[in-house]
Amino acid sequence: RSITGYEAYCSVMPSRPYCHVARWNGANGSYWNFESGSSATYLKEGDVMKATATGTNPTVITVYKNGVQILQATDTGVAGGGFGAFGPWPSGNPGIGFYDNPDSNWKYFGFSSFSATDGTNSGH
Repeated sequence: RSITGYEAYCSVMPSRPYCHVARWNGANGSYWNFESGSSATYLKEGDVMKATATGTNPTVITVYKNGVQILQATDTGVAGGGFGAFGPWPSGNPGIGFYDNPDSNWKYFGFSSFSATDGTNSGH
C-alpha cells in the first residue's frame, strides 16, 4: 500500500505514443511524471529499452530506446504534480510491470530478455 522509487515506461501502441519517468512518493496513488522534454514514441517488437538511475541528490533517471537517449528526469526532492516534496530515492530494487487499460490484448506484448545491475559488475 506504499511505494517509493522511479518508473520508466513507454507505450506499445502506435496510436497512443508516449514515454514517461514517474516518481512514486509513498502514498497510494501519489506519483508524478517529471521528465524534461517530451517523447511521443512507443516500443515495438525488437526495440531495446534501458533506464539508468544515478546519483543520490540529485538522482538522475535516463531512458534510452535502442541506445539513443529519449528522456531524462532529475529528482532533487522538490514538490511536483500536486504532491509535497518527496525523494530523491537513491536505492531500491528494479521491478517490471505491464498495464493494458485500452483492451485485453495482454498476450501480445512482453520481454524477450531482462537484466539489471547495480553498476558495480558486468550485469551477469
